[in-house]
Amino acid sequence: VDAAFDAYSKEYKDSIYCIGSVLGPHPFPMMVRDFQSVVGIEAKDQFVDNPEGQISNNAQANFLLYFADESGTNLVPVQRYMEYNTNIPPEKLVAEMIIQGPSAGEDSYPVVNPNTKVISIIMKDRTCYLNLDENFLTQVYSVNSDVTIYSLVNSIIALNNVNKVQISVNGKTEVTYMESISLTNYFERNLDLVKQQTEETNE
Repeated sequence: VDAAFDAYSKEYKDSIYCIGSVLGPHPFPMMVRDFQSVVGIEAKDQFVDNPEGQISNNAQANFLLYFADESGTNLVPVQRYMEYNTNIPPEKLVAEMIIQGPSAGEDSYPVVNPNTKVISIIMKDRTCYLNLDENFLTQVYSVNSDVTIYSLVNSIIALNNVNKVQISVNGKTEVTYMESISLTNYFERNLDLVKQQTEETNE
């Protein structure tokens, strides 16, 4: 230690020393040891004991999803009330529900290749960056390309914390979906494709 101070005093302009020793006679080393241990004890006490998952990470919510109609040219809104894990970002949850397709009784049709995987989702400045794998580019249903795109976009934006969505494939946006829609675009909500249900109003 003395040598370090001596060297520093001679070359203080160009030297930096970090000394991590407990110096001094008894009881100073013991005081440092005992007082510092309190920090560890307090940190341990702050951990929540949760045997067998007694504290649930689940919540319930109502999601507005958009699937295709029978013709594949329009979107059909579907309300789905479900329990979900709050550790999963809701944007990812919605994207995966669209990929999985409608549930029984929802009177709508799937829009996205069910083999599609969500690689990542990033939220920044109220924009959702949705990164899908290459299976997204293979359409297995008779659905218009804009219906597929806006089923994802409208459903994610329905979460209310999103204004725009950008879709990429394996991290790339220089892709044209079904030879008609460039993924370099940022997509906003488009309700023009939503099928208007007026049949029930006719008497």
